[in-house]
Amino acid sequence: MASDEFTPGGDYALTTIINGQVIVAGMTPKNGRTLVRTGRLGAEIDLAEGRRLAEIAAARATTAARTAAHEAGFTLGTQAQVTVYVAVAGSFTAISEVADGATPIWKQHLGALPVRAAVGVARLPGDAPIEIALTAALGSRRH
Repeated sequence: MASDEFTPGGDYALTTIINGQVIVAGMTPKNGRTLVRTGRLGAEIDLAEGRRLAEIAAARATTAARTAAHEAGFTLGTQAQVTVYVAVAGSFTAISEVADGATPIWKQHLGALPVRAAVGVARLPGDAPIEIALTAALGSRRH
C-alpha cells in the first residue's frame, strides 16, 4: 500500500490477503499520520465524539481493505468481521454505542453490516481512543 497515511506504526504488515479475505491491522482515527484525538471514553471523550472517532477509524480500515483488494485485482466483498476496541475510563459501558458510529461507513462501503465485536480496554497504542481491525471477503475479479 503506497500511501504514507497507511504506513504501519510498528514492525508489522498493514494488510494481507489470505484464503479469499483481506485482513486489515488495527486502524485508529487519524488525519494523515496524526491522531485526531487522544484519550478515553468516559474521561476526556464523550459518547458523541467517540462515535465520530469510530467513523473515522472505520473509514480508514475500509479504505485500506479496498486498496489491498484492488491491488490484488479484486473488488471488496460485502461480508466482513470487525473488532472495535474502545479505550474506556471508570464505569463507561456504552462501548457498543461508540462502535455504532462506524455503521454508516460499513453500510456505504460494504453494502451490508459486518459481524462485530466491541471491546472496552484500558489503553490503546499512542493513547488512541478507538482502534478497528477488519477482515473482509474479497469480491469479484476486477477487469
